[in-house]
Amino acid sequence: MTEERTEDKGSKTAALTLMIFIPVIGTGGTAIVSYFRFFSIQEVILNTIIAAGLCIVAEMPLKRLTIDSKGVIYFVYSYLSGLLLAVLSGFCYEFILPLAAPAVLIGILGGTPAGSSALLLFTGISTLVLYESGLYFFMMYLIGYILLMFYTLEREVSLLTAVFTSLAVGVPAFYACSILSRARLAPENIVFPLVGLLLDFIVILIMRPKIYTNVIDRRENFINSILDPEYELLQKLKKDNRKEYDKMVHSVHIASILMERMGLQRVKLLGTGYYCRIGVLRGENSNIAEKSLALIHERDFPKVISDGILEYYGIGSTRHSRESGTLLIVNSLITMIYDFKHRHKGKKADYNIMITSVMKRITAEKSILQSDLSLNDINVISETLRKQAFYYDFIL
Repeated sequence: MTEERTEDKGSKTAALTLMIFIPVIGTGGTAIVSYFRFFSIQEVILNTIIAAGLCIVAEMPLKRLTIDSKGVIYFVYSYLSGLLLAVLSGFCYEFILPLAAPAVLIGILGGTPAGSSALLLFTGISTLVLYESGLYFFMMYLIGYILLMFYTLEREVSLLTAVFTSLAVGVPAFYACSILSRARLAPENIVFPLVGLLLDFIVILIMRPKIYTNVIDRRENFINSILDPEYELLQKLKKDNRKEYDKMVHSVHIASILMERMGLQRVKLLGTGYYCRIGVLRGENSNIAEKSLALIHERDFPKVISDGILEYYGIGSTRHSRESGTLLIVNSLITMIYDFKHRHKGKKADYNIMITSVMKRITAEKSILQSDLSLNDINVISETLRKQAFYYDFIL
C-alpha cells in the first residue's frame, strides 16, 4: 500500500522540476541555437524573448497537474525530450522530428491543457530556431493537436483512425496553405512531413501502452481499491466503530445516487464520503478533520480526496464544492435519521419533516450559500432525498 504515491507529491515534483528546466532549456537553447545558426543579434534577442513567452504559457497548466508520482518520470522525460528535440530541430530538416509525440504523452499523463501547452512550446521553439514561417508552425501544431485530441479523449482509438484523420486533415491543409501563399513545394516538402508523422506514431505506439500499464491503470486500480467498502481502512472502521461505519455506508449510497443525477466527480464525492470521518479511528471525537487528513496522507491518497475533506470541514480558505456541499447535506440527514431511530426505537419517523428540517438548516448556512451548489442542485438534492424514503427504513 505504501508504495502507491499521492497525486499531490507527484504533481509537485513534476511541476517544480519542469518550472526550472523549461525556461532554462527553452530560452537558453533557443538563444544558443539561433546564435550558432548565424542569426543577427537582434534576431537572437527576439527569438529568446518569444521563447520565454512560450515557456510562461507552457508552465501555467503545470500548477493544476493531477499526476501521481508513478507518472512523474514519464512526464518529465517526455517534456524534456520534446524541449530538446525542438531546440535541436534548428540543425535538422523541417518536419522530420517527432515533436507531436512527446506532447501526446504529456496529454495522456497530465491532461489536455498540459499537452496543448507543451505542443505550443515545442512547435513554437522549433519554428524560431529553424527560422521558418507560420506555415510550418501551422502544420506542426495542427497535426499534433489532432493526435492529442484522439489519444487523450479516447483510450481505445485505433492507430489507423488517428493516422487517417491526421493525414486527411493536416496534409491537405498544409499543401493548400502552401499553394495560397505561393510557397515553394520541393520534393522534400512533400516527403518530410510524412516522415515526421511516421516517427510520431512509432513513438506513441511504443510508449502509450507502457504509460497506461505503469501509470494510468495502476492509479485507477488504487483509486478503485480505496473506494471499495472492503478496503482495509474501512474494514477497520467497521470493526472498531460500527456506528460510524454504518452511517458512512448509508451516506455514500445516497451520495452515489445524487452523483448520477447531478454529474458529480466520482473520486472526490465518494472519497470524501468514505474518509471525512475516518479520523475517529484515532480515538477521541475531536479534531476529526486533522486526524482524517493525517490517515489518508499516510496512505498516499489522491489529492482530490484531501481537497474534498478540507472543503467539507471548511478548513482554510476553501469553500464547498458541489461534492462537499452535497455530502454535508446527505450526512446531516443520515445522522438525524440514525440518531432518531436509536433514541426512539419502534417509533415511525417522518422522513419528509426531517428532510425539510435539514434542507432549511443547511441551506441557510453561509458556507452553503457561498458554495458551488446552484439553486437547481439544491432542488435536485431535496427531490432525490424525498424519493429515497423507502431506503431510510433500512437504516438501523
